[in-house]
Amino acid sequence: MKIEVGTEGLEDLIKGLATEEVKQKLRLIVKRNGAELHRKAQRKAVFRGHFEGKNFVKPTGNLRRSIQPPKFASDGLSAVVRAEANYAGYVELGTRYMDAQPYMTPALEEVKPVFLAEVEEAMKK
Repeated sequence: MKIEVGTEGLEDLIKGLATEEVKQKLRLIVKRNGAELHRKAQRKAVFRGHFEGKNFVKPTGNLRRSIQPPKFASDGLSAVVRAEANYAGYVELGTRYMDAQPYMTPALEEVKPVFLAEVEEAMKK
């Protein structure tokens, strides 16, 4: 499962307004917040387990381990954090038979305000 956050026109704005010094600050902000998103998503990926028929199956930790460290774009201005487990989306969003157990979206919601504030501060200077 992959959650992408983007802002249309942000790249054009950065190209037009940002000096190389500002771009370096933005790269650092993206790197720091991408790592923080990865850390928070892994911390939130604690699950209850599930039933197979009438047997309870304990959680294995596979989904938590499958959350990959951030991969950065070549310009360093974007990052992707994703869970590689093939069932990651079913856990995050739920199914008609299984309640959602979100881990990526809450982590993103915690990191987002800090990220936006840091970007705004970097663009002011």
